[in-house]
Amino acid sequence: MMKFKIKKISTYGIQNRFFKYVMIILAASFLLSSICIGVIVSKNTKQSVIDKYGYINEKIMLSLEGKYEKTNDIMEKCIINNDFQRSLLYSEMTLLEKEGLYRELSNINISNLDEYLYIDNKDNIYTKTYQKLDIRTFRESNFSKLLGDDYSKTKWIWKEDTLFNTKKNSLFIGHYIRNMNFYHKPGMLFLKMNDQFFEDILETVKEEKGTYL
Repeated sequence: MMKFKIKKISTYGIQNRFFKYVMIILAASFLLSSICIGVIVSKNTKQSVIDKYGYINEKIMLSLEGKYEKTNDIMEKCIINNDFQRSLLYSEMTLLEKEGLYRELSNINISNLDEYLYIDNKDNIYTKTYQKLDIRTFRESNFSKLLGDDYSKTKWIWKEDTLFNTKKNSLFIGHYIRNMNFYHKPGMLFLKMNDQFFEDILETVKEEKGTYL
């Protein structure tokens, strides 16, 4: 009687290859999922940062506009002030009138004001008593050219301080002071702001946002 040997087919090799195949598929799927999640998170994070700093920029611009309007109002009040108007007449001011003008200058109501200078149309200079400025210093500083032809505009000027000779870049706010009744040469008023002027704006934005820049 013939005996047939039945060869048992091993399934171990097939199972092993199948297992490896499944693991490769799972690894690829996990990698793809990780990449997709990373892209989505990165996109959301990027958008969050854009939104955050867009908000901050908007708040800074609004704060700067508010500051500008306030400085413009101050300049307009100076223009219509009787002491400033009197200083633009051809006749010289009395000692009492000069004291009134100095008082108005010292009472300018704006925070972070460091220095001020007013020069009338007769080249008389009014500033803080400890400042030794004369018409020659004013002309050499080139500040007389900064206002240009804008007779009714408040200008913010960021430049090196060659007026009070600190040699540091500072914000100057300038405006022509015109006589409203007579056509005379105008005077000029310059306000020098200290560095805290801008820092206060950033602090205000930080407080509103509840975060640090």
